[in-house]
Amino acid sequence: MSEGFNENNANDLQLPTQPVTPTPTPSKPKFNLKDFLDFNTMVTPAFIKWYYIIGSVLAALSVFVFAVTVMMIGGFMVFAGLLVMLVGIPVALVLFRVSCELMAVIFSIHKELKRIK
Repeated sequence: MSEGFNENNANDLQLPTQPVTPTPTPSKPKFNLKDFLDFNTMVTPAFIKWYYIIGSVLAALSVFVFAVTVMMIGGFMVFAGLLVMLVGIPVALVLFRVSCELMAVIFSIHKELKRIK
């Protein structure tokens, strides 16, 4: 049976003897115009996430518009348009994701090479 909280087991609680100090967060380096103009500072990694979001929406929308256009022909093309929609949208999104990840990898390699240098 559970006794719950009472005065007897309140004495068993141990508090930390040393105060806990928060770890300092590293500050971001300041923007340097000379590094920016000499291409030592890369700005594209900051835009990759937004590029992926906007590009994914545009890729899915373009495949959808293409599929609807194909379905407007009629006949067998309705089935072909549905197939393009079901297969084309996931394939387009995966390929676009891979291209964004490749860009991220290239920039992380650049960052590590700068760190080694």
